[in-house]
Amino acid sequence: MNCKGITGTVVLIIMCLIVRGQMFVTDSLTALLSASSGARKAELLAEISSHYFKVNPVKGISFGRQALRMADSLRLPSLKSKAYNSIGANYLVMNKIDTARSFFILGKENATLFHD
Repeated sequence: MNCKGITGTVVLIIMCLIVRGQMFVTDSLTALLSASSGARKAELLAEISSHYFKVNPVKGISFGRQALRMADSLRLPSLKSKAYNSIGANYLVMNKIDTARSFFILGKENATLFHD
């Protein structure tokens, strides 16, 4: 095996370990959801969303939107900013730049409005 083959193999192994580690984190956080409610559940949803962009951005958007709805209904402005940003990160990974930018702007505007 030449040097390029070895380097490619090492990179592939590292990427697999990173994805596996992210799945462990998201699975662990998802397991906590059923036992949570209110602000804690909204925080977990936003956290899950921020981790999912690396492994499944579509799911990350879904979790982020759930966090956004809960943060809005519970009147948690700082969590709302975090949800906007995590949704934006998921769209950015999907190469939907304009949509991502819109969510990043909403997150910044919300944070500025509430001095977050």
